[in-house]
Amino acid sequence: MRCRRLLGFVLALALITTPLSAGAALPEFVALMLYFYLFQQPQMMNNTQDIVDAHLQSADAINRKRLEIWQKQVTMAMLPPPQSCATLALARELRTVDQFVPGLVNGQIQQGITTVTGNANPIQTVVERVRRHESRYCAAPDRARGRCSATSTLPNGDLDAGLLLDTRGYSTEQDAAARAFLENLTAPAPLPALPAHLEKSPQADQLRGYLLTYAARKAIARKVLANSYAERKRHQGRSPQEVIFNDVERRFGDREWVDQVLKAPPGSLEREKLMIETWKMQMAMRQYRQQQDLAVTMATLLEVLTEQQGEEQIARLTEAAMRAKVVE
Repeated sequence: MRCRRLLGFVLALALITTPLSAGAALPEFVALMLYFYLFQQPQMMNNTQDIVDAHLQSADAINRKRLEIWQKQVTMAMLPPPQSCATLALARELRTVDQFVPGLVNGQIQQGITTVTGNANPIQTVVERVRRHESRYCAAPDRARGRCSATSTLPNGDLDAGLLLDTRGYSTEQDAAARAFLENLTAPAPLPALPAHLEKSPQADQLRGYLLTYAARKAIARKVLANSYAERKRHQGRSPQEVIFNDVERRFGDREWVDQVLKAPPGSLEREKLMIETWKMQMAMRQYRQQQDLAVTMATLLEVLTEQQGEEQIARLTEAAMRAKVVE
């Protein structure tokens, strides 16, 4: 643009200052100026085209970069954060270890029923429990009385409710102690076995009928305690309680989890929320089972208290009815 203005100025100056006699050279001068103008114009046009092409290429590169960033964001939004992946793995693990719980609970219940209604010598059963305590769970008072020579690594472990309920996952020694505690707490009262020739008597039928009621009541308590034991028994290295606490502690209060949540895109946050809600459903189901056990336990206690209060009254009224004189 400046070049054309300069040429125009030179042309005007030449026309003004050129003598009239030199007018014959004016066409050549004009031709010369047109030549320079037409020679420079394609170069200027080419320069302009280069600038336009450079801008287009830059814009295309920017668009490609934006597309790449958008694709990465979409990919991140479609994938859950690492914590959600851990939740999926823990949920599968919890379902795996939960499969062993019903079998363990049922085994404990049947063992308790067999103890009451079976042919085992009840006196011998009591002696075995006492000897087990002295050999495996001897405490300082036992040693002071000469019941054992050394204190155990788990003193009174078979009497420790905290070991049964507070431990997240039993070691081998703790597992045995927890089962011993369960057996001590639900052991039936020692009843002498009847001789074989008295098994067919009406009195023996009455005794066996009461033992059935007695065993059923014992089974309620044993079932609740067996559930607590099964929740802490390890399978393939971990117990259900350990899996639950692991998911809670690795998320809430964990700085890494908080950092991931703050940096995660919206899609990942929605999936993390879904994982937490699913985990809450699993916990709600476990809570429902516990509430059901509690309701059955309370109903059993009410039945026992009602029977205890009614036995004396029923016996007194029955005796009075047997002595009553019936008027024909």
